Amino acid sequence: MFIILLQIVQAHYFLNSSVIELDSFQLDDAFNSSKSWFILFYRPSCPHCLQVIPTWKSFASQYQGSLSQIGSVNCDEHPDVIKKVELHGAPTFMLYNSQQQTRYFEGNKTQQEFYEFMSQNYDILQVVNENQMPEPLDKFLKIGIPVISGFLIFIVVCICRYRKKVSSQITSKVQVVEVKQQIDEQQL
Repeated sequence: MFIILLQIVQAHYFLNSSVIELDSFQLDDAFNSSKSWFILFYRPSCPHCLQVIPTWKSFASQYQGSLSQIGSVNCDEHPDVIKKVELHGAPTFMLYNSQQQTRYFEGNKTQQEFYEFMSQNYDILQVVNENQMPEPLDKFLKIGIPVISGFLIFIVVCICRYRKKVSSQITSKVQVVEVKQQIDEQQL
């Protein structure tokens, strides 16, 4: 009874946190996404897992918005994940990117160790970040606006140059016409 109650409480542990709780379908989506993922595979019935969950949650809230998504998978609720990922125990921490590169964390389960692991494996995160396609609006803001601005500046410069050229031509033609009028007046 205690274990069932513990599992019910634990199933909602990551609610209102920065950790993204994944089921087996969402895990497939994560593996096929353009983002990298640092994932905790845990069992609520495991005392070691219960000890690390608060640290994981805290790490995720401080690491939020970085190059990697922070997730977790409850292996008791999703036993098919154990075979899919070839897990040999819990808790297991896995860093995975869209290039199908995988690294497992094996250090002390502290926030500092998690940060150091991410720093040491920056190459995996960097590959993903460089290969990500920007969102259309981001792409427009980064590329489109400067291009359009440059084009508009070019047009204004061309108009100004053309205006000066035309203006000088008009001025010279007006002077020629005035001279012709003066010559015509003198001849009469």
